Amino acid sequence: MIKKEFALSSNANEGRIGKYSYISSAMYEEKKSKFYSYIFKIEKEEEALDIIDESKKQFKDARHVVYCYIIGDMFKYSDDGEPSGSAGKMIYSILEKQNITNSLVIVVRYFGGILLGVGPLSRAYLKSVKLAEENLTLIDYINKVELTLNIEYSNEAGLRKVIDDTNSEIISKEYGKNIIYKIKVPENDINLFNTYQKN
Repeated sequence: MIKKEFALSSNANEGRIGKYSYISSAMYEEKKSKFYSYIFKIEKEEEALDIIDESKKQFKDARHVVYCYIIGDMFKYSDDGEPSGSAGKMIYSILEKQNITNSLVIVVRYFGGILLGVGPLSRAYLKSVKLAEENLTLIDYINKVELTLNIEYSNEAGLRKVIDDTNSEIISKEYGKNIIYKIKVPENDINLFNTYQKN
């Protein structure tokens, strides 16, 4: 079965936790407990661990910071003090069912003072993640290669169109005499960018 990954849609609710950008977020409330979910695209376990660590620092007043990440066939999840199997494993079940890879989902829970019970608690975590997913689309996962392009200003509009058409990702841009783009490109589409490389 082909692996899938999340992709931005026009409704995506993007933002940042520290220096890390998430591609969608949502909030669900159940009996005064608030569940804030965040979805990140990742490629390395170290990246996932850094984001989790940053989230725990930023949301240190939260009762729980639950997570699940999948990279290739490797996965890890944590209930962070919630009843075993009620939180992180539930998030993993959603991602696994959709055959998602290279993704990290974090759900931050602020306790509202009312105990939910395992069933309602699990459903609250699921609902929070599904709300964040509604703002995204799923595409086939394709291995991406990093390119650095040194282009003239007159070529930027054409390059941006190719980036959009190939679902490539912009890592960074630097403006000077020319524009230096760092991008991640689906390996099958690398040749489409050859004309934008300034010699």
